[in-house]
Amino acid sequence: MNRDVKKESEGNIISLARARCAQLFIIFSGRAGFMMAGGSIGGVPPIQFLRATGLGSRNVTWIRDPNNDNYLQGVGGSIDSLDALSDWLVEHIESQPQIEEVYCIGNSSGGYGALYFGHMLRANTVWAFSPRTATMETAKQAEAALLERLADDNGVTDYRILFARENDGDREFAEIYADSPGVTLDIHDGFEGSHGLLYRLTEQDKIGDYFPPFLATANRF
Repeated sequence: MNRDVKKESEGNIISLARARCAQLFIIFSGRAGFMMAGGSIGGVPPIQFLRATGLGSRNVTWIRDPNNDNYLQGVGGSIDSLDALSDWLVEHIESQPQIEEVYCIGNSSGGYGALYFGHMLRANTVWAFSPRTATMETAKQAEAALLERLADDNGVTDYRILFARENDGDREFAEIYADSPGVTLDIHDGFEGSHGLLYRLTEQDKIGDYFPPFLATANRF
């Protein structure tokens, strides 16, 4: 199987390494990451999510924000700031020379993280499901910081912001970034305004349709 699982920063970063895969998927979890025993991705247990998406055979890194503060305080341990997490992500990718493609996935406030760090990492694609900021108190500042970041086109990343049309909060957040370079709004009808779009798509066995097929490394192990 050639699998290596590591936990870092007080368990708020979990990495699954696959030496035969040339892709890395970085998953940013929102508040739901702490609402279930063992954590979740948009309300979906991690193992179920990996099976439903087909990402269990890829390099995957799952990141949770224990402070619900848009990663401004990092994720615990020595990764105690936004800059420290940025540095860790860069080093994490560089430590895996087989990686040719980087993708970011985020749900709710994790969607904010996926957009923010996806730009910095020059990810191939970002999928942000029902993205929002972590707290209302700092929402305006966080939204402005992300808008400034995305306005600086990195020339690489495609950002897909997915949300249910009838969810006013998710729609209003998405529309802030509609004109940013590389951004596409993927509007979903028929979900009764659910903020749990990722959960519903997983439940309907549709979540795997969004992600690219397996890419093997050039050198076979």
